[in-house]
Amino acid sequence: SKSQLLSVPYSFFAEQARTLTKHFIGEYFQGRIIFDVYNGPDGNEHGLIVSLNDVSNGTAWSNVGANLIGNGAQSLWNGQENSNAITKQTGHTASAAQICNDYDYNGFSDWYLPAIDELNLLRNARYFINKTADNDGDPLTNPLNYFDYYWSSTEAKSNTAFVIQFGTGDIATVGKNTALYHIRAVRKF
Repeated sequence: SKSQLLSVPYSFFAEQARTLTKHFIGEYFQGRIIFDVYNGPDGNEHGLIVSLNDVSNGTAWSNVGANLIGNGAQSLWNGQENSNAITKQTGHTASAAQICNDYDYNGFSDWYLPAIDELNLLRNARYFINKTADNDGDPLTNPLNYFDYYWSSTEAKSNTAFVIQFGTGDIATVGKNTALYHIRAVRKF
């Protein structure tokens, strides 16, 4: 019958929605703040966590400013893959990705520089992150600044990578050797 067909998708999506009950955006978790929560293909709840502070500001995307890394660093959503490709490029000695990869907090050392889509999720969750950051009792915690630009791990061309402005959401491509932009480390759980 028609009503049975319509109820199947509803039931399917209602069941998926009910499974997201453990964690929430803005939750202080594993010493940092959750900015995305989703059901993984394994049926478990997963998400993304952001550092409480900029791990750097004024660091170049990479010391290798004019070589195209290619597909390994051009993912719009997989910052971990991008970060690994950046740090493995020939001649690499320093980068925003390396700073994130080296970040360690409470035994969690699987941090990376977010891809542009992950960074956009972070920007969209800024209200909840800043609300938690302002109320965590730690004077060293810094909220995400409305006016700042943040590096993504997504390469645009041989000499440029993407940044996002956290107030307007404007996405731009800038020179990889530019040392003006902020960096937040992220990790998956």
